[in-house]
Amino acid sequence: LHGKVRGFSLGPGTYFTLDGKRVKVHRSIVKDDDVVGTPGKVSKANEHELVIETSRGKLALLEVQPESKARMATKEFLAGHPLREGQILTP
Repeated sequence: LHGKVRGFSLGPGTYFTLDGKRVKVHRSIVKDDDVVGTPGKVSKANEHELVIETSRGKLALLEVQPESKARMATKEFLAGHPLREGQILTP
């Protein structure tokens, strides 16, 4: 998934859906590639980071772009869109 974020950052993009709106992921890093998780599950969401589980590890989202908004750091995104641990983000 991290490779997809990197490869599709200029176009067509990698997205998840939150409250019926698409959020594009611009930058990410692999946090833990040894854990099998529930794809799309929020593992950690606080003022410092947003970590999402995948079927083959965990991915920290660093920069996102909500629909019709400018790119922003995940910290800024979480200030206006509080997510809770355990919440599932859909593609």
